[in-house]
Amino acid sequence: DEVAGGEGGSAVVEATSPIAMAKAIKNEAEMRGMVEAHLRDGVALATFLCFLEEQMAAGATMTEVEVDRHITGLRAKQGGFKQPSFPTIAGEGPNGAVIHYRAAEGSCRTVTPDSMLLIDSGGQYECGTTDVTRTLHTGSPTAHQIATFTAVLKGNIALSTAVFPPGTPGIAIDALARAPLWSMGLNYRHGTGHGVGAAL
Repeated sequence: DEVAGGEGGSAVVEATSPIAMAKAIKNEAEMRGMVEAHLRDGVALATFLCFLEEQMAAGATMTEVEVDRHITGLRAKQGGFKQPSFPTIAGEGPNGAVIHYRAAEGSCRTVTPDSMLLIDSGGQYECGTTDVTRTLHTGSPTAHQIATFTAVLKGNIALSTAVFPPGTPGIAIDALARAPLWSMGLNYRHGTGHGVGAAL
């Protein structure tokens, strides 16, 4: 739709940006780069999770800030690493429920051998960008935590195995991810997914 009345007879046009649509379609080189970035990032994240498991088994603790620094340090050892793709979210307990939480020295919580921990982090590599979220428990989760984790898993499986026609907007399949939680009277206050982009 055009809106008249601009200076010099110009008009404001409200429409879908052709740039956004072009960026949404990845070429072969971009897709290879995305796979490579996730392989490198996966090594860093798996190394951290192994380290965390060993620390917790030994009865050690880590602050949320230390989690952030350790993950970033492991990513920095991967070839082509430039920087984190966004500030790491390492939220212990209730902090994991705060959207876009940022731990700060002196006020952050401590991860113990019986913590629920959310890690939302990613890396910018010369070949691509990652954004990975993991929720884990370092001890013995409660029955409620197990039930909600299972509901989220069911939603992920439903979404990842869904068959839908090309051009289907994400909002049309969002309910597949939420339905298992809805059946428990629960929901989450965040989009189910989003674009990631690429390091430039």
